[in-house]
Amino acid sequence: MTPPRTTPTPRPSGTSAPGLRRALVGTATVVGDWLPIVGACGLLAHLSLLGLRPVLAEREFLEDRRVRIAEEHSELEADLRALERYERALDDPIFRERLRWQWRLSAGTSRAGEPDLEGTRAQDTRALDPAGGLERFETER
Repeated sequence: MTPPRTTPTPRPSGTSAPGLRRALVGTATVVGDWLPIVGACGLLAHLSLLGLRPVLAEREFLEDRRVRIAEEHSELEADLRALERYERALDDPIFRERLRWQWRLSAGTSRAGEPDLEGTRAQDTRALDPAGGLERFETER
């Protein structure tokens, strides 16, 4: 009889791959199971170290910006409405003639280009601005 061999026979290199694959799958499973827990612990650590101050500061900053933007938006809408009214008024020939007279009076000349003999009229007439001219136009209508 032959004595049993005491040295192991070498395995081919292809037989160790299933063991490695099994180890990688097991590791991925463990990491996948523990990842939500580690993430929650990280969030709690962040909150305990920094608190909610950065979040609350950002919220306050954004609220202030929202209020400023809303105010600016309402101002711009009011300007737009005033300009639209002024544009509609410019379509009226009587209003355009009144504006021409205001320009002439503010320049101190009469219709014919001569100096205005009524010196007080130029001082009574205010300078032309869209809102001022339009308000006078709308109240006289």
